[in-house]
Formats: sequence, structure tokens, C-alpha cells
Amino acid sequence: MGLHPDVKKHLRERFPQCVNDAAPDIATEVIVWDAMWSLFKFHSDDDTKCGEDLIDFLWWPLERFFLAGGNTYVVCFDIPEHVPNAKAEEHAKRYGSAAPEPLTSTECSYEKLPAPWRSALANRRVRAQVCTFIAEGFAQRFEKRKSTFPKSTAHIIVHGTGDSIKKVSFLGCRDMPEHNAACQIGEGDLSVAYWVQQFHDSNVVVRVLDSDQVPILMLRAPHSTKITTLCVAREPQEFAQAYYLGVRVPTP
Repeated sequence: MGLHPDVKKHLRERFPQCVNDAAPDIATEVIVWDAMWSLFKFHSDDDTKCGEDLIDFLWWPLERFFLAGGNTYVVCFDIPEHVPNAKAEEHAKRYGSAAPEPLTSTECSYEKLPAPWRSALANRRVRAQVCTFIAEGFAQRFEKRKSTFPKSTAHIIVHGTGDSIKKVSFLGCRDMPEHNAACQIGEGDLSVAYWVQQFHDSNVVVRVLDSDQVPILMLRAPHSTKITTLCVAREPQEFAQAYYLGVRVPTP
């Protein structure tokens, strides 16, 4: 998924101050991350990696953000039972038309992960189990590392672990019933747009892989109350790199 190259070219020409390769020099207060694609970038050819490896792989950008003085990190996963039917075509491309290999394990713990990994991600029930494990792993890492974070208000919000939104903060992990309605948003791109709107008065960076997040946010812009900077940061090809493309979202 993503924008056609001609669309990207048009946006750069039409909105040169907004769509470019230079991230604005601002203090980022909030990051909203469409995290589903990261699960597909984590893999082991022989399925020897464990849950500890998965948390290690996903956690370091959050810790770096909080150590730099960031305040809120929103992590969005798909909720399979609420993903639009139109997503089926994309899933067919992602998983292939052939049936996935049979699962040999569905255990998800610090010692072991479901296997084969790609088959686990293709299974809605097992994938939901993995997302719940990640949320719990983030909570444990946050508890261990929170004393090193400059802001006592630092927190993680996890969307996509079932019927409730989780908030991990200095006070522990709790549900956010005020956002229960958002649990009906199954597609990660759409949940990202929802959370961007919740921080209308904060400088926000959206961390995504697919550039189709840009038109989604543009379509919402006329109905938005956001008054501060919003940037869409497309991840580089190599996850370990820390460089982003700064993309201000223009109003149509």
C-alpha cells in the first residue's frame, strides 16, 4: 500500500513547504505509531527468536523518545475483528494467495513465540495474543526504566489489544474507558488519525511505513481542530536507522 509516485510528486510540487525531506526543527511532544508493519519486519528464518527479542526490537525507539523528553507515545495495532473488508485484498498480497504454513506453536512468552512467525501473524487470534503480549512487555520495560525519563508525565497508550485502550505511566497500567468507542476502529491507519486528533494542541509526529497515511489525514483536516504542527514520518527501509522524512500535512 502507499501513494502512487505521481501523487507524491504532485504533493511535493503543490505543497513544497509541507512535503519535503526536512523535518521541522520543533520539539516533538507526541508520537503516534502504526506498529503493525513492525511485526512483519521482525522475523527469524529459523523461528529461534523469543518474546524477549520481540520486545527488544520494538522498545528502543520508545525509550529514546522518553529519554529525550518526549511525553506521549501512542502504539496502534490492527484489531482484526474490526478491520474493513476492503483490507482483505491487501492481506492477500501481504500473506500470499497460498494458505500459510500450519502453526507449530501458539505460545507467546518471553521464552517463546508462535511459529512459524508469518503464519502467526496471518492468524487473527494468535496475532491478537501477540499484541497483548507486547503491551504487557512495554509496561514492564516502562516500569524498569521510568526513573531515567525526564518527564514524570511520560506515558504510553496502546490501541489494539481488545476491548480497552491501555495507558502505561508512572502510576502503572490502566484502562482508558473514555476511549472505549475507539476500540471499534480496527484499521491501524484510521486509529492513527483518531489519536492525532486527541492531541490537537501538541506537536505530533506520526510514525508510519505507508504513505497513504498522508491523504487519510488530509481528508480529516477540514474537520480537525488541530492547531499545532503535525508531521508524518515515513520509516526508512532499514528499521535500525533513525532518520525520518518530515512531511507536514497540508489542508486540501
